[in-house]
Amino acid sequence: MESLSFWIWFIAIGLIAGIGLSAMVSAYWGKGSVAVVFAEPVAPVEAQPIPTLNPEAAECFQQGCAAYREGQYRQAVACFSQAIQLDAQFAEAYHNRGRATVNLRRVTEAIPDWVKASELYLQQGDTTQAEQIKQDLLRLK
Repeated sequence: MESLSFWIWFIAIGLIAGIGLSAMVSAYWGKGSVAVVFAEPVAPVEAQPIPTLNPEAAECFQQGCAAYREGQYRQAVACFSQAIQLDAQFAEAYHNRGRATVNLRRVTEAIPDWVKASELYLQQGDTTQAEQIKQDLLRLK
């Protein structure tokens, strides 16, 4: 009788632990790991060209914006990273990579991207976008 009681308790505790572990894994890796703080990427107005002279970087940026709008933030981060590799002065790519990273709940990883984007915006004389980064940071507060 004692062994039956032991096995019943063992199975019950195993089920509870299994459910808890699967919930944690799902929250970390699944859709539960996405908290949409920034719904839209930073993108130039339709009439304006993408602010890079490298056509490959521009294509990666467009792909990143499309993935971002579809909620595919990991893919968006990869596309923006590729755009940055092709054009290290591409402020909007840094800005969007930071936003997508925040949406993946990796806030501390986004800060260096936003600092770099802010520096580039100020070098380019774009105080409006530099102010947008400040607003993004305040939104996280």
